[in-house]
This record gives sequence, C-alpha cells and structure tokens, in this order.
Amino acid sequence: MNRDMEWVKDLKPGDEVAVDKSSVWTRNSYQITKVEKITPTGRIKLYDGSQYYPNGRELGQSYSYPLKKITPEILEIIKRRDLMYKIKDVQKLIGSLSSERLEILLQWQAETKVE
Repeated sequence: MNRDMEWVKDLKPGDEVAVDKSSVWTRNSYQITKVEKITPTGRIKLYDGSQYYPNGRELGQSYSYPLKKITPEILEIIKRRDLMYKIKDVQKLIGSLSSERLEILLQWQAETKVE
C-alpha cells in the first residue's frame, strides 16, 4: 500500500473522509462523506453508496475518485468553494449596497489588491 494511504487501514464506520472529485475540468473538488461499513475483506462502503478497495481506490469505476484524509487544506478549499457559491449574483448584491457600504468594499478591494 502506498505510504500516503496508510491511514485508510485505520478507518472505521462513522469516520469522515474526503472524496477527491477533481477532474480535467475541475480541480480541488472535494466532498466530505462518512464511512458506513468496512467489510471483512477490507472494502470500504461510504454512506453515499460508493465502495472502495482497501487501498483507497474506488471499486468498479472506469474513472476513480480517490479517498483523501481530511486535512485543514481540504477543509479550507471546501469552505472557500461554499462561500463563493453563496455569492451567486454579485452584480445584484453590489447594486443593492448603500454608498457607505460600497466605499467599504472599495477600501477592502484596495487593501487586498483585488483588481
């Protein structure tokens, strides 16, 4: 087993894992799910229905979404993605801001060097 995947052998039902759904078109696309069951042969069944070999590779798929240990970096990527998704209609949001709030936004933009 790959040294990076040693943690997989310690999984138990109820543990949370990240599934790396990244592809050619999307990068850093993670989904958090829980382990539902570990079979006697070491196969890992997740609550989303997917199954994985003991080495962390997805079972029976032509393109496998690997399991990843949840790290602070993965949690930050997910948090950032979720926050950006919530800011869907920025133009509408900006259009509804008062002059005072627009000035605060402009100041923030200058401080963070967002252009």
